[in-house]
Amino acid sequence: MQLKDRVSDVVRSAKAKAAAVAVIAAAGASSASAATVDVADLVAAIKEYAASTSPIVLIGGAILLVTLAVVAFKWLRSAMR
Repeated sequence: MQLKDRVSDVVRSAKAKAAAVAVIAAAGASSASAATVDVADLVAAIKEYAASTSPIVLIGGAILLVTLAVVAFKWLRSAMR
């Protein structure tokens, strides 16, 4: 492939990427201006999420505790050999 062909391929690729970016930006701008946010729904969703984090933390902590207990048991068994 000659240098001239490579340059034309790079230019063609750059034009295609620029066109794709322009289309994505236009779509994002039109959807952002058309979108409205209901603050009451957002606050309700945040409160619901905040209330559900406690069980998530408890379950994660229990899993971590069991995992650490298994690892410690294996370590103690290997140290006793």
